Amino acid sequence: MAEIKTNNKTVRNIPDKDLHTHTPPKHSPDHHFLHRSFDENHVLRELKHYLPSQTPLKDFIHHNSLHAFQNLKFYDAIFKASKIFGYQVTQQLTEYRELYKIGRIKNDVLERIVAGKKGPESLVNWKENLLLKEYDISNFPRIGSLRAH
Repeated sequence: MAEIKTNNKTVRNIPDKDLHTHTPPKHSPDHHFLHRSFDENHVLRELKHYLPSQTPLKDFIHHNSLHAFQNLKFYDAIFKASKIFGYQVTQQLTEYRELYKIGRIKNDVLERIVAGKKGPESLVNWKENLLLKEYDISNFPRIGSLRAH
């Protein structure tokens, strides 16, 4: 038995065998509920929120360009890929310096990390290098450079 409910009140019990063939009388309060037409445009508008905005691709080719580095530790792999492909795998030094300047990177944290990696005796020199020294941060990809010639 299936129940048809309107406003949380059971208005009719329908035997399961009649569920797909039952048509309520036009004067019945559940007639509109059961025979409301399917509004495709409304459903699509509602679903649009959950669907990607990219149009379908004609052809899809998956290639993990980092698969050659899977045997390396994470940071070793991304820096090696950066050198070969020219990928930017971390923020630029200028971006880190800006984060330090606005307080997102705390001075005590920076000093603790530098002292831990380079030793307390080298802290002043390394901190000065990190914050002030000019470095060549150019990244030139080797892959694809032959196509330019």
